[in-house]
Amino acid sequence: MLAARTNRPILTYDARGMGNSTRLQQGNERTSLELSMEIMALDALSVARRYHQFKDDSEQKDFCVGGVSMGGMVAQTLAHILHHDHDDYDERVSSLGLIASSPIRRRRFHTMPSSFPSINLPEEHFLSSFDNWHSLDEENKHRSAKTFFRALGPGFLAKPGRKALRDRLIASFLSTRNNFVNGIGCDGIMAQRHVLLNESHGLLGDDHVADKGSWYEPLVGLNIPSVIVHGEEDSVISLSHGKKLHSIMKSIDGNCLSEGQDESRGAELVVIKDCDHLCWITHGHELVNTMGEFWSRNGPK
Repeated sequence: MLAARTNRPILTYDARGMGNSTRLQQGNERTSLELSMEIMALDALSVARRYHQFKDDSEQKDFCVGGVSMGGMVAQTLAHILHHDHDDYDERVSSLGLIASSPIRRRRFHTMPSSFPSINLPEEHFLSSFDNWHSLDEENKHRSAKTFFRALGPGFLAKPGRKALRDRLIASFLSTRNNFVNGIGCDGIMAQRHVLLNESHGLLGDDHVADKGSWYEPLVGLNIPSVIVHGEEDSVISLSHGKKLHSIMKSIDGNCLSEGQDESRGAELVVIKDCDHLCWITHGHELVNTMGEFWSRNGPK
């Protein structure tokens, strides 16, 4: 739908540690898979490069980047890398779409710590739902998945056929590699949590960041056209995160735009009414129209 709306090719892929990509856990064996926001961002860059090679279009260096939820955090990291490390990369992010996502703070190192940090998550924090996911029995995993899918919103189940759809989504979410139906899988959940806890402490607030001097915010100073789309009723990553993204992206080098500066280089905020976290499922047409219109205006020339 988005490709048709923008008349542009749209690339999607299974992120490292999830889907049909190599996972943290293969059967009973744990892999040596490296996971970090930076590595996952460079994976996205490699997808774009491979596409341009396939199309024999190696001169194309600019592309739009969009991400949903954690994908939005990876998108922030990629935009930061290509903007600030421009001596190392020819590519540029021409515009950025962040959907149901959150601003992050990133570590100033390139290797992943060997163990999970010791952090006491607030009970209401969205990561707390998966604190002990790896040790839950099947019944409790199913219960946790049902809890997560409350993020479809209260109005979702009221429509015909939606309960069956929710049940299929839960089954996909819980599927194993041997019974794979495009699900994230339990190890995929742990992969996400691993990256978020190790490199996104900014999500948890300053009280949870021990060494504040070793962190930076990827979005500050990017100065590229951006759109932030967030559900008004998002129960996983609240609308306040989207508003914070908007505030950061409206600034240049960390300072608010002053009179005479180009406001078009900042960001738009689009709030979807009566919408929870899983907006691509519940409000797909609205999301496609919003992103399609934005990328039609702000795509590579």
